[in-house]
Amino acid sequence: MQRRPDWRERLCAWVVAARATPFDWTHANCGQAACDAIAAMCDVDLAAPMREGYSNGFGLLRRLRRLGFFSVADYFDARLPRSALPPRCGDLLGLGDGPLHTIGISDGRGGGWVQGEAGLTRTRLPAAFIVWVV
Repeated sequence: MQRRPDWRERLCAWVVAARATPFDWTHANCGQAACDAIAAMCDVDLAAPMREGYSNGFGLLRRLRRLGFFSVADYFDARLPRSALPPRCGDLLGLGDGPLHTIGISDGRGGGWVQGEAGLTRTRLPAAFIVWVV
């Protein structure tokens, strides 16, 4: 996956646009929001197979399992390489554990952006997290 030359400007525009969008399982969940950021940076929609067919977390898990994945992390493992290095700005993050990780985008400064109830929120990285290279 290749970032566009103007990926930083595109990522900033995504952050500004997504700040006022509240969490919604159908149209604005954390995974879809992070994939929107990746689409802004790289013109690739990683969430295309996951954008329809569910309205809650249980429905998302059913959708993942129909596609052959046990968890959100499995889904992204099939699309992006993991990294043991600190996340760079724009890398994909998996926060928490279990089949429904909170997914976000790294700010490159020890935090990240995740889709929350009130809109896009900046959060500090927990002790354990996953980094996928974008």
